[in-house]
Amino acid sequence: MNFARFFLSLLFLFLSLYGKPLVIVSVYPLYDFVSVIAENEVSLQLIVSPNNDPHSFEPTPKDAVNISKADLFFYISPDFEPWAQKFAQKAKLAVFFADDKNHICDESDEHNHDTEQNDPHIWLNIEESIEIIERICVNLVKILPEKKVFFEKNAQELIMQLKNLDSQYSKIFEKCKDKKVFFAGHNSFLGFAQNYDLQFVAITQSFSSSAEPSPKQIAKIIDEIRESKSKFIFYDALKSGAVAKTIAKETGVEILPLFSVHSISKDDFAKKIGFVEYMRRNYENLTKGLKCPQ
Repeated sequence: MNFARFFLSLLFLFLSLYGKPLVIVSVYPLYDFVSVIAENEVSLQLIVSPNNDPHSFEPTPKDAVNISKADLFFYISPDFEPWAQKFAQKAKLAVFFADDKNHICDESDEHNHDTEQNDPHIWLNIEESIEIIERICVNLVKILPEKKVFFEKNAQELIMQLKNLDSQYSKIFEKCKDKKVFFAGHNSFLGFAQNYDLQFVAITQSFSSSAEPSPKQIAKIIDEIRESKSKFIFYDALKSGAVAKTIAKETGVEILPLFSVHSISKDDFAKKIGFVEYMRRNYENLTKGLKCPQ
């Protein structure tokens, strides 16, 4: 009897792990959105693992094999992940979220846009994150239609959390006297800043985190900080912050982290820190750095 129970428990474990649809995502924001919406109803895999940079990521042959087995493959855009488009053709169903100008798009979008917004970090704009979540939900229902109500409930709860954050901090940012955000990193918060009428001054205008600032760029941002009399400079939380510390030493400002969430640390991944929490940290640090009244 004990052996029978043991065998059945192993069988149940096997089915729970391998009897589920396989969903593969490229980057962490998508991973978190799927994990919140689907919970344990799918087998979920993240391609760009923690501490790795999706801007310079190169997939392995194993990644290609895994994606070919996927019931559903999510990635941000052909522009942000040029490797993904080729592999997506092998997945049973593949979905990306932004067009060649990094605007949120869908199957009926004709891509007629009148702006030249090119920031690929679309998930940092709450409005676009909500659209991503809605499309993730729709496509999860395609592979598990019997879970439609469950997925939609979870998606709406996640959307409400983001809407509440957006509403709360939109009001706070409106009252900020200082609207200029100095960032010792790549240009990853352009869309975010525009959403709140903030001026985002990145040390390098490149959208890639692999771009290294030149001495001239460092000197320029030091001059701008001195002129603005700002008291803070921000840095990419996944980086060492060495450049920000150099600038802080020259200008006497304090440093604060911002989370672009294109990847996260292994420790945070183990702790299951979610996208909403990262955005909350960003908002809190920005309101502190910009001296916004609470």
